[in-house]
Amino acid sequence: MTIKGGHMKRPQVVPTKHFVFEEKAVCMVAIGKSESWLAPMCSGKCVSTRPMSRCRIFKLLWDALGGEDEPEQPAGEDKMAMLEFEGGADSASDSQPSSSPGGDERKKKAAKNAKYHGPVVMRVCVPACASAAADPPALAAAGETRVIACREKKKLFIEMDALPWLVNYAREELESGGVAPIPKEPAADTPSIYWDFTNDCWTARVEDEFGKKSQKVRVGVKARMRRGKDLALFDFAEAKQKVYDEMLAAIAAGLPLTSIKGSSGDVSPGEGSPP
Repeated sequence: MTIKGGHMKRPQVVPTKHFVFEEKAVCMVAIGKSESWLAPMCSGKCVSTRPMSRCRIFKLLWDALGGEDEPEQPAGEDKMAMLEFEGGADSASDSQPSSSPGGDERKKKAAKNAKYHGPVVMRVCVPACASAAADPPALAAAGETRVIACREKKKLFIEMDALPWLVNYAREELESGGVAPIPKEPAADTPSIYWDFTNDCWTARVEDEFGKKSQKVRVGVKARMRRGKDLALFDFAEAKQKVYDEMLAAIAAGLPLTSIKGSSGDVSPGEGSPP
């Protein structure tokens, strides 16, 4: 089968395999993070860069099919796990006869094949889109879709008719990470307050009496820490917190920030403020 679309620059031949489901032969395509055609189609990147490593749809399908082990990983990931530590001359392995590597591999392969009972073909329910999978209200609105999937040993297959859903799901999951978008909160009526490191003061942006022009109001701290001032006995961190609390209290009471206690050098109008 030849496919083309998404971020893929040229058509690519994809091998297919038929499985029996409900006494009918269903044409399926192997899917996974290591498939050379899926990564370019969803992300436009080569599979060697592992762009699909964060996609969770394959694990979701694998669990829905009752898979106990993880689906097949890209080639090369399990090679390091297969390496065994070789001790020095004093290691206990030198004093004991070791079995041949070929015999161990044959035993592992025989044990693995003994657990295999043929492919598992099922119709599974999956989220219609990746963003809905992470947000229960969105999942209820978007609904679910049913696809025919197959698990054969370590390989995962899906029916050809479900490829558009899979590509759109994986592409959306790559863009959003499967996390539901955070709704934007309405703009608050209170001005934003932040610390101005250049001038060592609290700065707030407030609107004028007509609610149109924005102006800066700076509230200093160090001037109120001088000898004889109300914050003379406070250290700098405590004085900063004290002034910040006074600004929040003034905003909550509906008072202008210029009414905060302090000398004329403590509070100064900012840019765009009326004379």
